[in-house]
Amino acid sequence: MIQDIVENHAIDIDGVGRVHACGKPGNPLVILLHGFMQTGASWAQIAQQLEGYHVLAPDLLGHGKTPFSREDELSLEAYVEQVNTLVAWARKNDLTGRTQSVSLVGYSLGGRIAALYASRYPENVSALILESAGLGPKNDDARAARAEKTARMIAELDRSIALDPTHSLAAFLDYWEALPLFATQAELPEATRSRVREERAANDPLALRANLSDAGQHKMDDLRPALAHLNKPLLYIVGERDVAYTEIARDLMRTWADEHKDSLLCGTGFLQIEVMRDVGHNTHLEAPDQFAQVVRAFLMRTA
Repeated sequence: MIQDIVENHAIDIDGVGRVHACGKPGNPLVILLHGFMQTGASWAQIAQQLEGYHVLAPDLLGHGKTPFSREDELSLEAYVEQVNTLVAWARKNDLTGRTQSVSLVGYSLGGRIAALYASRYPENVSALILESAGLGPKNDDARAARAEKTARMIAELDRSIALDPTHSLAAFLDYWEALPLFATQAELPEATRSRVREERAANDPLALRANLSDAGQHKMDDLRPALAHLNKPLLYIVGERDVAYTEIARDLMRTWADEHKDSLLCGTGFLQIEVMRDVGHNTHLEAPDQFAQVVRAFLMRTA
């Protein structure tokens, strides 16, 4: 199976956890950050198409085989530091000395972490690729609405745990998969849907609860202005059937234009919006070959 290609190169790194690796250290470094209830192995079909790169895909805190303690903090800051530790590890273990910066790719939750990381550590980032990533509420009303939405998700998760402590995610997964955001995934082959469901079901419910509470979009600052001034190549990928996130992409473009309206150039930074046809929120799951082609072309452009 394609997924085994990544899993057979899994390593455990102190301060990071489980990391799925492909390619040679010393090749240009690409770090892939997965979404909520996924693992680094969910990037397998993309990682195998990034030939010529050193690809690292961690299991984010509270996910997969990265150790999780009930006392662990799962804040956005904690995720950012997990990524920073991974970048430092990659530099230290590259005996060629060529690993200086990283092309950072993140989907949904992973995209939010990637955007925050790039704004905190721009010197470590050569290019930023965001797939269907929230960029933070723009005002207090938007923050309150997002907090209310997150509270409903936590309530559904608590209800699922109470209904069946031994299989406590079953009801929550039914709720999650019925969200309009994931409607297009119902069109995927049954084998793919079963694999995705199995990956989601393997999560620790309490880790997911901590993630929703501590690292939800309601906890974010508005990152649009910071991204507009990042001075790095930025690609935002979104599915045309993902109504909510196509609007985020448009809003990012408007912010970028407003921030640079008095200047002819944005330094070495530029923004590319890629709207993938006939797919929804998780573009790299629904159209992996097309997604990989877009990413490869962008990385070649920014090399």
